[in-house]
Amino acid sequence: MEEQFFIDEPVAVTFYFGSLQYFLERYQGYFRYLRRHKYPDHKMLMMSNFNWFFLVKDYLTWNIDLPDFFKEKNLTALHYESVEPNKEVIDPTLYKDLQDYLFQFYNRDKAVELWCPRGDSLIIKAQNQVFQDYKIEEIKEFNLEKPTITINVSPIVRPYIWAEVIEMLLPNFDIALFNNNVIQCDGITNIETLEDFCTFSKNSYITINAHDDYAYIPFVIQSRNFVISNVKGNDLLTLHKKMKTPLAFFPIDNYNSLDSKEIVQNVLKAIETFKETGKI
Repeated sequence: MEEQFFIDEPVAVTFYFGSLQYFLERYQGYFRYLRRHKYPDHKMLMMSNFNWFFLVKDYLTWNIDLPDFFKEKNLTALHYESVEPNKEVIDPTLYKDLQDYLFQFYNRDKAVELWCPRGDSLIIKAQNQVFQDYKIEEIKEFNLEKPTITINVSPIVRPYIWAEVIEMLLPNFDIALFNNNVIQCDGITNIETLEDFCTFSKNSYITINAHDDYAYIPFVIQSRNFVISNVKGNDLLTLHKKMKTPLAFFPIDNYNSLDSKEIVQNVLKAIETFKETGKI
């Protein structure tokens, strides 16, 4: 019988099951701050989406994936909660079940338990945070002969717009596509994982995003970001000022009125500006 993983030493413990946006923008930075400045003598255990572990492995000792009984409910992520439709917080019984599941992996008498706020909370956003400049190695497994542009093929933008943008960029750039299940053509590289998306973004001239959760990735890894957004006064601009990460912001009224030529013109203009200011 395989021995069960168990921590019997000082450990700071937390869990997270909300959206990627809030994980990037608030949660991971706050717990990095706690690990470095409040609990430097503790190891840290987190239960969260295991695919996000690479974003916090600089300070996290152990990451436990969310249990199957939770994943099978297919709840939608909202802020610091996973919620059912038209409800603001999950059933407290499920919240307790998640805690009970986590308790089996550590000695509670030696632990500091750091439970995140429930519901739509701005508490963590107001706390001290530390962001990491991710040192990502150059891409070696792909034969990329031209400067690279990475695109998050967000469903917010209609597929034919993405197709036209890619067609116009391909003569002068290698194109890497993330979340792509609609664009199929020669000369592109499809990115399969979030970690690879970060790698390509870090190695690209620019990363093109619509305003969804993935638009926050370049801020966290400090790569160059081009964001198409119809959100006025949004938190991406606040995060840009805070992180000082290169950002080209393309404001629009709505995504249905997008023009592919205008997108490409603004992308090329942003690249030239980044070059002129020494950011490429």
